[in-house]
Amino acid sequence: MSVQIDRAPVRFELDWSAVPFEERPALAARLEKHLSIQGLRLKYLCESLSCGEVIEEETDTKKPQDLVGSLVESTSFSPLRIQRLETLRQLDRNYREAGNGDWVAPRFWSQDWMGRHNWHAQGFRGEDVLVAIVDSGIDPRQSQISPALKTYRKLLAEGAELNLAFPKHKPIDRSGHGTALACQVAGIRHGMAPACQVLPIKAVFDNKSHACHLACGIRKALEYGAEVILTTITYPSGVSAVCQALEEADRQEAIVVCAAGNKGLLRSFWPGIHQSAICVGSIDARGNESSFNSSVNQIDLLAPGEDIETHKFERECPTRVSGTSFAAGIAAGTIALLCQRHKAATGKRLGRSGLHAILGSMPVSPCGRRILRF
Repeated sequence: MSVQIDRAPVRFELDWSAVPFEERPALAARLEKHLSIQGLRLKYLCESLSCGEVIEEETDTKKPQDLVGSLVESTSFSPLRIQRLETLRQLDRNYREAGNGDWVAPRFWSQDWMGRHNWHAQGFRGEDVLVAIVDSGIDPRQSQISPALKTYRKLLAEGAELNLAFPKHKPIDRSGHGTALACQVAGIRHGMAPACQVLPIKAVFDNKSHACHLACGIRKALEYGAEVILTTITYPSGVSAVCQALEEADRQEAIVVCAAGNKGLLRSFWPGIHQSAICVGSIDARGNESSFNSSVNQIDLLAPGEDIETHKFERECPTRVSGTSFAAGIAAGTIALLCQRHKAATGKRLGRSGLHAILGSMPVSPCGRRILRF
């Protein structure tokens, strides 16, 4: 939050972590009213209300230092834990400022957004959850995901066919896309659920995929007991074989997570828009919906999908990626944690209906879409 009066900016931080999501708008309204009395107007920079900017409306206002003091001492806003920040370069926990003045998301902002540390501290790391990734395959030499490939190696040794695009060959990732998704789901450094098992099923060859490969990939995942199935393959129209596979997954209470697509607002893509799938769109580090989101009217949830750090190939340095594919990857890893928690509490699978019940308590974007955040 920034106050700028007479070119003497004062910055202070709002910590909303102690305030339930449903109470934040009312508290924000009270804060706005309080500031208006001081002759200031609150302008939100983030729809999740984690930061804001105060701009001057009147000239006869208090000094910035006095305004900061009144907010810090006010019991009305004590849940916000307002703290004064002495340097302009110290920003809200979700951001850092680059030397050229651009806003750049910190390395692990997506994990912080999803509460990765808190999940792991509570003992939820994805144990006993199998996540199938129907995509471009996997680079098994990538050390970040090696512990998550035990089931994969066992199935290969037993003769399982996991390369649908090029049968009788291992599902080796040539593009790095499937490996990047796997690192988001189960990577040691970046993965939301590092203790889950990842089952890569190759349905993409030379950046192309037939619908029959996707349908077969979903059925393969069900055959091996996957609770979460991630696919970022998109098609402009529905195919009956894929629709039937999605419906079968729903009957078996497996959650199929799909990317919304990256072609913008005027396009919609299958299989994400099918009612049995969970369609995931992207947000940036400020909580704003990404401009490249497609299938906007069918998006079930929004997850971090811009400027995300992950790994692709062996020995490659971490790379930054953007797209609804990577939003779906982070969402799938988080859903794996939800599956583990639900099984521990009930002994049953979470399923799509159970997930929708959880999403009902998530914050809502200005366009009415649920934002996955913990």
